[in-house]
Order: sequence, then C-alpha cells, then structure tokens
Amino acid sequence: LRKIIPKGTILDNFTQDDITLAFNHVNSYTREALDNTIPYKIFKNMYGDKILKKLGIKFIPFDELNLTPNLLKK
Repeated sequence: LRKIIPKGTILDNFTQDDITLAFNHVNSYTREALDNTIPYKIFKNMYGDKILKKLGIKFIPFDELNLTPNLLKK
C-alpha cells in the first residue's frame, strides 16, 4: 500500500472508494510468499464471488495494475 500512499500522507483526504481502489490493485498483484499467487484469487476460492461483490472487491488485470501514487490523483 505504501507504493500508492506514501508514508506520512494524510488519509483524511481519501474516500472509501479511493481506499477500495488502492486495495483492489494491491490485492491483484502476485506475492512470492503466496507461491506467486494473487491474494484476490485465494480469497475468491475460499469465499466466492458473492462476498467479493458485496465488498466492492474487483480483480485488476496485470496490464492495468497501477501501484503508484498516480492511481489516486484527482
């Protein structure tokens, strides 16, 4: 998350939609610690699509990932 929201950034300026967007990008990126699996896919396999939709969690394709502060620039 620190790649998108640098340390020291005031979070009061972000909406819930901003935070959800940031986490959608973070959780669509593979993790070596998860055997190069995407956290989104692990969650989907465990809990299903219904809960993902209710939480507003979406998969972001690799070629659309943005893990920079520009993601939340308005």
